[in-house]
Parts: sequence; structure tokens; C-alpha cells
Amino acid sequence: LTVGAGAAAYNTSKAAMLKLAEIAQTEVREQALPARVSILNPAAMATPMMDRWGLPAERMMDPEVVAGLVRTAVTLPADAVLQQAVITPRVEWFPR
Repeated sequence: LTVGAGAAAYNTSKAAMLKLAEIAQTEVREQALPARVSILNPAAMATPMMDRWGLPAERMMDPEVVAGLVRTAVTLPADAVLQQAVITPRVEWFPR
């Protein structure tokens, strides 16, 4: 959802994955397959990959927050799906 200078390939691949997930959601639903597809869009997380961007600590999310949402998505009742979620720290704005 966020576009940053110098990260064209990274942002392009994220956009492609979002579209692929939407297509998979449609195919799963139309073919009544026993699968669920969730799209999670987290803000910057405090991981080694993000060190090079030099973002302030208050703009970084703890990966445990996203892990908790993944846990929620996979433990929903079989007839429910978390289709899409945007997760940001409270200091961020929406949409990112």
C-alpha cells in the first residue's frame, strides 16, 4: 500500500501478490474449495530487512502483532475468512 522511492521491485511484487490473492479468493469461492485465502497488509515491522530504511522506532511494528493476526485468521471457524486486513501502528495514518 505504501510506495517508497528506490523500492520499485519490492512495491511491484507486493502489488502483484495482492492481485494474486484476490484471484485465489475468487477461485476458491467459485469452486467451493476447502481453503481460505487471507491478505494481510502490515506496516513496516521491526525486522532486519527494514534496518536500511532508517525509519524511527515508533513507526515500526512488532512482528508479534502480525503473528497474532495470522493466528486469528487460521483459527476462525471453517465458514469464516479474514479476507483482507491493514495493520498499522497508531502513529500511522490510513490509508498508508
